[in-house]
Amino acid sequence: MQRKEKQRKFHEALVSILYPPPPSPPHQEEDDEEQPNTSRDGLNLDRIPDELEEEKCSSPSSDNEGGFGLQKLTRAQRKRLRKKKLKEADSCRKKRKIIGPLLPTSSDGGDGVCCAVVKNEPQAVRQNAEQELDTRIDKPGEAAACANENKLKQRRMTKKLAKERLKLSVVEKNHQADYQDIDTAEVAAAKNCVASLSNVVQPPPPVAAMAELKLSEMRDLTRIERIGAHSHIRGLGLDSTLEPRSVSEGMVGQTSARKAAGVIVQMIKEGKIAGRAILLAGQPGTGKTAIAMGMAKSLGQETPFAMLAGSELFSLEMSKTEALMQAFRKAIGVRIKEENEVIEGEVVEIQIDRPAVAGAASKTGRLNLKTTEMETVYDLGAKMIEALGKQKVQSGDVIAIDKASGKITKLGRSFSRSRDYDAMGPQTKFVQCPDGELQKRKEVVHFVTLHEIDVINSRTQGFLALFTGDTGEIRAEVREQIDTKVAEWREEGKAEIVPGVLFIDEVHMLDIECFSFLNRALENDMAPILVVATNRGITTIRGTNYKSPHGIPIDFLDRLLIISTQPYTEEDIRRILDIRCQEEDVQMSEDAKILLTRIGVDTSLRYAIHLITSAALACQKRKGKLVEMEDISHVYELFWDVKRSTQYLMEYQGQYMFNEVPTGEGDYHTNAMIS
Repeated sequence: MQRKEKQRKFHEALVSILYPPPPSPPHQEEDDEEQPNTSRDGLNLDRIPDELEEEKCSSPSSDNEGGFGLQKLTRAQRKRLRKKKLKEADSCRKKRKIIGPLLPTSSDGGDGVCCAVVKNEPQAVRQNAEQELDTRIDKPGEAAACANENKLKQRRMTKKLAKERLKLSVVEKNHQADYQDIDTAEVAAAKNCVASLSNVVQPPPPVAAMAELKLSEMRDLTRIERIGAHSHIRGLGLDSTLEPRSVSEGMVGQTSARKAAGVIVQMIKEGKIAGRAILLAGQPGTGKTAIAMGMAKSLGQETPFAMLAGSELFSLEMSKTEALMQAFRKAIGVRIKEENEVIEGEVVEIQIDRPAVAGAASKTGRLNLKTTEMETVYDLGAKMIEALGKQKVQSGDVIAIDKASGKITKLGRSFSRSRDYDAMGPQTKFVQCPDGELQKRKEVVHFVTLHEIDVINSRTQGFLALFTGDTGEIRAEVREQIDTKVAEWREEGKAEIVPGVLFIDEVHMLDIECFSFLNRALENDMAPILVVATNRGITTIRGTNYKSPHGIPIDFLDRLLIISTQPYTEEDIRRILDIRCQEEDVQMSEDAKILLTRIGVDTSLRYAIHLITSAALACQKRKGKLVEMEDISHVYELFWDVKRSTQYLMEYQGQYMFNEVPTGEGDYHTNAMIS
């Protein structure tokens, strides 16, 4: 019993040492004393003595019981106490929260903090600390060994950290020395390089400029077709009563000529005219080719229209008559009707079985088609699967399959699948689901020209000549057989002849042999409408010494309906220039348009149209938005018209080679150009 009482008093004394009461405020002499370092980094382990002095501990309970007396701590207990204090100091530094006793400091701030923490420490922490001390006191040998090992480890770690810090300091000094040894010339060169790079790099363009750039790119992409001389013409510009409008479908002026051409077009559409010839005669730049292009646009895509120049007939590979005959056959179309068995329905499902091993059996599949009344499943082979893949057929598409040829035609997409996607492209076409039976007989119309039939039947694999253009001369026997077969189809009702239009520009370039051939060709029962144009007056017929109107023989002129064109007025030229500016996407001021119109009246309409693009380029060079008068004047000085060029030639005629005409004694045509 007495032993237990002694142990209890000893524990109380030890706790009082570990948790001392807050000391009284220190005097000024004590403030000057050296403050102990409580952190583990600044603690020198070698300065801690192995033996501690005896400490007197008294408690109120011991005084009441007669005094406990002095109690000596063993060496192992002192080591355990020192180790515990080190651990608690380390935990205080890391966690920023004191959970155990701390050595008292002589400073006011540190003392106040420590005391406050000790006072506010909960009772459970004290009990845990007492129990830990009891367990360590019961095993003094193990505690001493652990303390020695920990002490050695701590010393090794301290030495290792000191060595690492020494190495780091040496490396930093070396780096600083290296930085100081950099040559000043290299620094100057680097600065010059940076300055040059800053001059090269330009700031990004403003948002407005980028927006304009994007808009210009979009405008260029949307315009796929190139701008031609007659790309703005879309028809003759006539109303339902064949009366010409002032400005319509790209046509301006020439009311009488346009009305006459409209009558011819109406007769061609009704099939009441064939084997006739029309002559468009007028001065250069009066719109003869424009009227012919308007006729072609008014006839539509189903009516064949072939264009030819008079100089194209003269070739070493083909005779003149053969070239004219091929041109005639190109202008005659044949509409062939036939009945085919067609499978037409909506695709419900496509199942394709692909072989697991490459090189095995071919692919097979099943196609499920339906109409409003029935549904059928078809077995597919490899070729049909490939054709479906090329057409990108999927569930919901309405297709038609030709049983004879196996051709697949995608008609559109079913209305029942219109809500499958939130957004679709403009090429998507919705159709109704077919009704009736899947297999039905359907009339198919094919449109070909006689020239295409001639090429296909001219030789083996003759259809390839349609793509290469190497047709060569076709024998007359082949054409006779084709004409006989087409006549049989017409009697049976399988075929229908569609006479088209053959337009020959610069007809005065043809010789007398070509005119003789045209006289005979127009008398054929399958002859197209022949439209010729010329700008010549009384001139010599090519191949002869005789002169005639327009350079055409009199016997051929009797077969022609002549449409005359008149020169454009100033107002008509202004309207045509407005249309061309819109077609070429050129913004022009009113003053510039007035000046350009005046140039067109004085020189020619073609010359004024050519100046539009040149003036637009000059405007872009000066970074302007509208083409002004200065741009028109600039390009007018750069590019000469015919009159100024002729005057220059007459002035400096003696300085040119092969001078045969003396100055002032030119022929009629030269004097006409000067005047």
